Parts: sequence; C-alpha cells; structure tokens
Amino acid sequence: ALTRDGLLDGAWALGGSAQVINGHLALGAPAWAAARAAVQRILAPDSPMMRDLDAFRSKYLVAASDATMRMPVTVGDYTDFYLSLEHARNVGTMFRGADQALMDNWTCLPVAYHGRASTVVASGEADPRRPWGQAGKPDSGVAPVFQPSAQLDYELELG
Repeated sequence: ALTRDGLLDGAWALGGSAQVINGHLALGAPAWAAARAAVQRILAPDSPMMRDLDAFRSKYLVAASDATMRMPVTVGDYTDFYLSLEHARNVGTMFRGADQALMDNWTCLPVAYHGRASTVVASGEADPRRPWGQAGKPDSGVAPVFQPSAQLDYELELG
C-alpha cells in the first residue's frame, strides 16, 4: 500500500510480482538501504504520516491477529549451516545414528548442507512437501528403495 500510494518513491522497486520481494532483493544493498531509509522516514515521530496515527494505522497496518503469514520470497535454492550443537546433533542422528551424529571436525569449521527449497513454507501454511529419496543401508546387500523421507528436521528461522 505504501508503494501504491507513492510513499516509498521507487526505493522499494519490487520488480515482477508484488507478492514477493525477489526483484527488490536482486537490486542489492544500495536499494535495501534506500528502502529502509524511506520506511524510517515514514515511521519517524515527526513524520507527517505519524501526526495522524489513527489514519495511518487504519490505512497501512494490519493487526497481528488478522494477518496471514506469507512467503516473502520465492525460494529457488539455498545452503543452510549447522550453527548449534543441538541442530548438528539432531540432523547427524537422522543420517548417521546417535553414535556418530557429529563428524569429528564439526567444531573446527562451518558445516553447510544443501537445502530443499520445496520444503520451505511460511508459518501456518500447509505442511511442507515431504521429500522423496533413496532409503536403505549401503552395506546391507538390499537394494535401496525410493520412498518419502522417513524423518524431517523442522526448523524455526529468526532474523
């Protein structure tokens, strides 16, 4: 609504769909700083918009209880990192069992893994699509089976 009403003056150049901000993110840090500065000007206590706070609220803000969480971006691909002992141990247990959950070098370097963009959803949306893959023990003598993932690692991303 702020963009539609010309209050961001092009600083928030979304590009493409107004439902996601991928176009704005692709513009880089100068565009992000300009958009942040524009929003800060609007929300500053001495801003003309803030003089009539009730009008601003009714036109531009939604109560948290009435808001619907949506994905702000279309996720194409991503790399995730193990940043806590608990996260690394949980995921390691899924793949290698509790006895070998942590690799010997996990405390010595950042550990990254390729994430599945199809499983990223906003809070309150439908359950993520369960990924399919090969399952089975490599040395068991039994051919692997293509099936839905038996376990999922649920994460809450903040920030």
